[in-house]
Amino acid sequence: MGKARISSSIACIAAAMALALLLAMMAGASFAQADETTTTSSSSSATADQPVVVAPKKTAFHVPEKGSTKMTLTLSVKGGADGFQIKYRDISGKPYGETKTKNTKATSVVLKKLEVNHTYKIKVRAYNLKANGKKKYGPYCTAKVVFNGVKPLPDSKIKKMWYKPFIHGTKKAGQQRYIMLHDTESYAGPASIVEGWKSDNGGTVAAHFVVGRDGKVVQTAKLERILHHAGFGGPGNFDKKFGVGKNNGKGTGDDLKGQVWWSGYSSYGMNSYSIGIEMCHVGGQNYTAKQLKAVDRLIALIDQAYGGYGGKIIDHKTWRPSNSDCDKKFQKYLKNYQKYRKHTK
Repeated sequence: MGKARISSSIACIAAAMALALLLAMMAGASFAQADETTTTSSSSSATADQPVVVAPKKTAFHVPEKGSTKMTLTLSVKGGADGFQIKYRDISGKPYGETKTKNTKATSVVLKKLEVNHTYKIKVRAYNLKANGKKKYGPYCTAKVVFNGVKPLPDSKIKKMWYKPFIHGTKKAGQQRYIMLHDTESYAGPASIVEGWKSDNGGTVAAHFVVGRDGKVVQTAKLERILHHAGFGGPGNFDKKFGVGKNNGKGTGDDLKGQVWWSGYSSYGMNSYSIGIEMCHVGGQNYTAKQLKAVDRLIALIDQAYGGYGGKIIDHKTWRPSNSDCDKKFQKYLKNYQKYRKHTK
């Protein structure tokens, strides 16, 4: 009987221990579930605090200012954006320039250190910033080709007055290095000036273009033709100074017709390395706005024809210091032409 009581007590203790263990396990499971619920709730709350960042829509841009060493772009995107990325490259001539990238948060941006009268290919895209600081980009806009200069004068605006004796040969590749500006020193208009050239000096003296005070333009020969407009330069070895070689009538591209000898002036290479532009003007007159704008557009035309750069711009006095072309009133314009390739900044 004593043994039976002991066995019963042991069984009760075992049952109690088993029950206690079961309750403990159930409690642990409950706590674990509570922790899991708390964690999930916290995670859901964190996700709710961080909205999904969407990419911006396609960007649009236009170019309100161009034609100098700087170009302004105005950017816009429907719905807004945190910032923009601009990619651009110079595509004048070959090989093309390297692609450059500019990032900005502003809707108006200035591209600097550009070449005047060069053509650039530009594309833009917008971005929004994620919580971690990374950028989520939208699509690029359709790339635009932008001429960074004044609009070149169209062929339809140029009157052609070809005359074979004006031509002294054809420039070889790489020979075009200068654009020379002249005054006609006459009150006559472009067509009358050209008719006069035909009558004088056996019809061998001419420049490629004549620009009237009303902005009208006459062209006497194609750009690659060599014309006698610069004549002899100096004194001294101006051929070497200007890097234009030497014309001696032996295959260097100029037959030496139309030459006018000047004492101490023996350099004659400029004709074969330049394009001449005559402006209808006499000393004391102003240069008209229409005339200057036409010269701007002619220079842009020449630059475009030669892959973005048609040569250094000089006046006739630079080659022949004793010459009276391009008076003092023109010097402020000449400085702008040399820096900006147009008569104004």
